[in-house]
Amino acid sequence: MKAFSGTQLSCNRNHRVIFAELCFSLLPGELLIIAGPNGSGKSTLLKTMAQIIAPSIGYLSWDERRIDIEPQQFYREMRFIGHKNAIKPSLTVRENLIFNASLPEAKLNIDESLSKMGIFDLAELPAQHLSAGQTRRLALARLFVSPAKLWLLDEPVVSLDSKSTELFYSALSSHRSEGGLAVSTTNSLSPIPHTKHINMLDYKMSDENLEDAWV
Repeated sequence: MKAFSGTQLSCNRNHRVIFAELCFSLLPGELLIIAGPNGSGKSTLLKTMAQIIAPSIGYLSWDERRIDIEPQQFYREMRFIGHKNAIKPSLTVRENLIFNASLPEAKLNIDESLSKMGIFDLAELPAQHLSAGQTRRLALARLFVSPAKLWLLDEPVVSLDSKSTELFYSALSSHRSEGGLAVSTTNSLSPIPHTKHINMLDYKMSDENLEDAWV
């Protein structure tokens, strides 16, 4: 059974403790929401989960194996969509997804992926002409070109209108119903039912503990 967990995670950046003693566990079909105000460490935690940033203390596990010891399976089964869309503006919408389809795990149904995010009609448009919301939908469409068990999503519905947000939540629901796992950051608690939550403010160190951390 594919499970994702973190044990006693702490992260220091630029001589500052971002979060400390954080634990979580996620099973197939579950969604974990990382909430907190701007600057509370939501994106840092998500990048730590994606192995972009190494934890200062603690470790992450995937499929009951420590990721730092056996990372390759995790990388094959995880997809990370950051706050930046990472779109090539000179390529068309379709060409951007074809570029992602070069990954070994990618499936070839580009049209289906575009349709899931409501941008099939924009397939031949250069990405530089997309609105902010359309660009975000293109970024999210990569999840379906290169499917994976675990989605790590940084503010996935930012710039999306209500209709596009509904499309994404529908796709997320399908992902979970098929046994997929997902982690998403947000500035406020999500209205999606049946989720787990992490409030980053719960993992801030007090001034007294912060002094002890640097002794």
